[in-house]
Amino acid sequence: MPTGTPAKSTKKLREMIKAEELIKILQDNAIHTRRQPLHQNRVNAINILLKKCLPDLKAIEQTTTIEGEIDLNVQVEFLE
Repeated sequence: MPTGTPAKSTKKLREMIKAEELIKILQDNAIHTRRQPLHQNRVNAINILLKKCLPDLKAIEQTTTIEGEIDLNVQVEFLE
């Protein structure tokens, strides 16, 4: 995944995409069953736009370093 800041034009385009509104359209369509369903082309277009402005969870990598010791005391009691 690229690091650093995006180009000014890319940043401006991402700001133009109204992610909240797109998500609300999808949610309203899923919640209100009496509404006419969205056309598949519109759903695909919303999906593409959301991929452009929201991070993909598959692409996020996290590394953690743990230093120190962990003490664990376990007490086991058998019942008859």
